[in-house]
Amino acid sequence: MEKKIGYHKIQRWLNAQDNYSLQKTPKRSFKRLRVYTTGIGNLMDVDLMQVSNISQWNSGYNFKLCAIYCFSRRLWMQESESKNGVDIAKASGKILQSAKVDKIRLDVDGCFKSTVVQKLFKERGVRNFVTKNEIKANYAERVIQTIKNKFYRYFTKKRTYRYIDNLQFATPHRSLNYIAPNDVTPENEADVWVQQYLN
Repeated sequence: MEKKIGYHKIQRWLNAQDNYSLQKTPKRSFKRLRVYTTGIGNLMDVDLMQVSNISQWNSGYNFKLCAIYCFSRRLWMQESESKNGVDIAKASGKILQSAKVDKIRLDVDGCFKSTVVQKLFKERGVRNFVTKNEIKANYAERVIQTIKNKFYRYFTKKRTYRYIDNLQFATPHRSLNYIAPNDVTPENEADVWVQQYLN
């Protein structure tokens, strides 16, 4: 018979691992206004993650464009060599090939305001806007913090700076009642909405 291991025991074991405890982000909780969406593909947060300090180990890419569905938390990451409009439009186009979305919330970064990027959004029929508050594209910024945290844990454990072959995409998410973002479908969309906004 398998012996069950409790949550606190697992937490103590993790805290004893250098690759976990050294990269652990301190918790600072502040009340935020909740972002309401109507369902899958209604709203997406987009932001750039800078990885130029480890680009030489990862095919020379200096940035990753991160796009996350605010409803299902499904994440897309696409490499970009620079912040210029052409490179950002190319990365955005690749994401929009598989991600269908009505509205995109952007960071205030000038690269998203470039003519070529705005032209792409117009061609795809995607409304885009920039929030005026200090936290901007907060879902994207939070997932970037999480991804970087995972990167550095991986680097500490494996003694390498190459991450490009080891990105994980289908992990369970707490706000989705611990189902993976890829498992949120039109069939269970209503249940997920109730879980997020009514429970």
